[in-house]
Amino acid sequence: MRITRKQLEAKVNNYNSISDIKLKLNDDVIGAVNLYTEDNNRIATATTKEMFTILDALINIKALERNN
Repeated sequence: MRITRKQLEAKVNNYNSISDIKLKLNDDVIGAVNLYTEDNNRIATATTKEMFTILDALINIKALERNN
């Protein structure tokens, strides 16, 4: 399955809705996507498929934190 930029942005928006630390995407790397915090600290650089998995993990971790 091909992951689109729109799907990644939806994941980022989902994370931002449940977290105090806001994230943003930047695709200034050829063939990859960067994930940054609002104050421009880079978290990860990955392909779109890998970034989808990273964002899923961050959302799950944040959800677990909120439930405890």
